[in-house]
Amino acid sequence: GLLDEQQRIALEARAAELSAAEECGVYIVIVDDYSYYASGDILYFAESIFTEYFMGWGDDRDGIVLVLSMADRDYGLLAHGSKGNAAFTDYGKEVLSEAFLDNFRSDDWNGGLTDYVETAALMLQRYDQGRPVDVNDSMELPEEEKGFSLFSLLIILGVPSGVAAVVCGI
Repeated sequence: GLLDEQQRIALEARAAELSAAEECGVYIVIVDDYSYYASGDILYFAESIFTEYFMGWGDDRDGIVLVLSMADRDYGLLAHGSKGNAAFTDYGKEVLSEAFLDNFRSDDWNGGLTDYVETAALMLQRYDQGRPVDVNDSMELPEEEKGFSLFSLLIILGVPSGVAAVVCGI
């Protein structure tokens, strides 16, 4: 119920297209409460789902899965296979999370899931170019997706500085 039918179809088509083009599965699994299905944390559940449903591409079963558990609004990102783990490093998964979490905070599920798929596409392209997103070669998100713009930074620094100046002046 997070997406309407058109959104779901468009998202599935884009993920399937990307998976085939890159030979690396890009998946989304949404459940009410992952603890109904597995004990342990959400990453253990993600690994169970990945294995049980034979996800992944090729013999190495390359892929990435985003698992959302709506009861506690928890998520897990699991990369699998040699290409999946190389394209989606631990740092890369943090970058990928930044792309969709801002949407999820405002209950924009379609926007967040679309950002997940499109950012995964960019990360796979970077991997194909021999430049996977990692600590030493981070991927810059588009300006509107960064946490702070110049205007935000001015407000964050300017308002408290102004208040401090007034207090000190008094």
